[in-house]
Amino acid sequence: MRGKANLPGWVKPPTGSASERAESGEPGRGAGWRGRKDLQGIQGDLNSPFHSYRESRTGEPTRGGRQPSGQLPNGARKGLSLDSDTESLGTEQPEVRWRRGVRANIVARSQDACGQKAGEQNPLESEGKQEQEMAEDTRWGRVADMTTKQKALLARANDCCGGSINWYRHPAWTEAMRAALATRRALGGKWFSLIDRMYDPRWLGAAWARLNQSRSGAARQRGAGVDGVTLEQFSQRAEEEIGRLVEELRQGSYRPKPVRRHYIPKPGSRKKRPLGLPSVRDKVVQEALRSLIEPIFESEFLDASHGFRPGRSTDTACQQLEAALQSGQVWVVDADIQGFFDNIKHEKLLDQVNRRVADGKVLGLIRAFLEAGVMEEMKVSYGTTGTPQGGVISPLLANIFLHALDERWQSAGMAWVRYADDFLLLASTREEAEAAWAMTQQVLEEMGLVLSSEKTRIVHLEAGFDFLGWHYQGPQRWPRQKSVKSLRRKLRQKTRRLRPGPMPAICRELKTTLQGWFHYFRDGNSGSIFSHADSWLRRRLRSILNRRHRRGGLGSLHLNRRWTNSVFRDWGLFDLTESLRSYRQFWSMIHTLRLQPAPCSGEPCAGKPPARFGGRGG
Repeated sequence: MRGKANLPGWVKPPTGSASERAESGEPGRGAGWRGRKDLQGIQGDLNSPFHSYRESRTGEPTRGGRQPSGQLPNGARKGLSLDSDTESLGTEQPEVRWRRGVRANIVARSQDACGQKAGEQNPLESEGKQEQEMAEDTRWGRVADMTTKQKALLARANDCCGGSINWYRHPAWTEAMRAALATRRALGGKWFSLIDRMYDPRWLGAAWARLNQSRSGAARQRGAGVDGVTLEQFSQRAEEEIGRLVEELRQGSYRPKPVRRHYIPKPGSRKKRPLGLPSVRDKVVQEALRSLIEPIFESEFLDASHGFRPGRSTDTACQQLEAALQSGQVWVVDADIQGFFDNIKHEKLLDQVNRRVADGKVLGLIRAFLEAGVMEEMKVSYGTTGTPQGGVISPLLANIFLHALDERWQSAGMAWVRYADDFLLLASTREEAEAAWAMTQQVLEEMGLVLSSEKTRIVHLEAGFDFLGWHYQGPQRWPRQKSVKSLRRKLRQKTRRLRPGPMPAICRELKTTLQGWFHYFRDGNSGSIFSHADSWLRRRLRSILNRRHRRGGLGSLHLNRRWTNSVFRDWGLFDLTESLRSYRQFWSMIHTLRLQPAPCSGEPCAGKPPARFGGRGG
């Protein structure tokens, strides 16, 4: 004991009974007391077998090999862990408060042991507290400012396309056609003689260029149609194929091939989503046709429609949803159309297209794509309903078909947000929500569609609902459970315990998936989800390394010290938690600088030339 007392950071053990220590204010052993302090900071406390929370093989948090009784709150998820220097951000989930209390105690004792005065504010701690307060004050976890285009979308009433159209995507449109677009839309006129624009090899070549630039890397070797030709193979003879397509379109002998049936897994479900993959030459014609007719319908689409439209995204849909929720429309009809893409009737869809396009050859080309058939297991089936998912023109046709539903909502004065076939109806009371549900069901029956009775429900904001990968509940949102399971499934396939290859190469392979997930979910209350994902992924990587050293299982706690988080960062592993911390620090600094007034010498600034002309500016 005398030798230990001379060590730096030694704290005298508490003496006396528990009641005497409580009266004197001295912390007892049950308050997290520890005799000898580890001078390595927090990591020593977290990796200690006495003061560390780690994951057991069942995924439950353990403390020294035992389950902490009475500390895990109700609804806490499995998989909580604090390995090495992992740290949660914000107050996103209820269980984070339980973990933050342990860490705060460890941080405070580590600072006292390092010689910091009691009660002195740590600059790093105050900076993290400022980021936490910013995340709490901002509704739904948004810290970044909206762009000018997003602000315009929210401020403007339902109107066309958010302003100007990017005509680079529509090279077949001449100046005269652009000038006549607004006039014909106002008068309800139709467009004639459009098919001649498809005969020009320049426009088919431009369509192929856009299609060719949309895929890179290994994606160019996938997604072949029934002819087995990939994008890379088509690019080797693109000029010859485009010339052949021009001649077939001009002579009227062009016939699209059946689409190839391909299934992809649905997130959080054992069911699979059917896709229809056209051949590359059919994709080129579809892209040219989409570029030709999209401005006609884009000019009349309403502002609450966000799916697969230029200048729109899932984030603009979430922005509009949050604006409606903040205005008091907290009753939500979470609706789902049963088998939407498989149940669109061809005749009703062509009637919607014929409202604006009267060119019979263009309508015949759309009909040919709809009736091309589906090849599955070497058998081709034909039908009178459905537009296959996977085609270039399918999202535009879906928006055209559902535009009639948008107009009915608009005429009824309802609030809604729609992204393709995924939509929400918003109301101030439950009675209004029920009326909106009944009206929507009636309109869809007229269109030949039905709402799914199992998935459609009326829910209050406080109860929570899912939309576009997010789970909204109260003033917060975080990645929904299906999104987390989908991420883990992708990472699990790339981190199998027996996979070969050096660890830096594995970390670089995981970076693309992690970066995409981070950029989508960073503007939300995602701190604890990111922390759990980082911990879970590093645990799998450590199990790979442990297996290569001829040891089985997930390993024990000492692996956190053998391969620390900094080692994985040096190998190039993308850290979700650290990236989120940097992202919040950046926007915290931006907001702080905007609140601080600019220094002024007292002289009037009016009339001074701008700084770019040598002046100070005003």
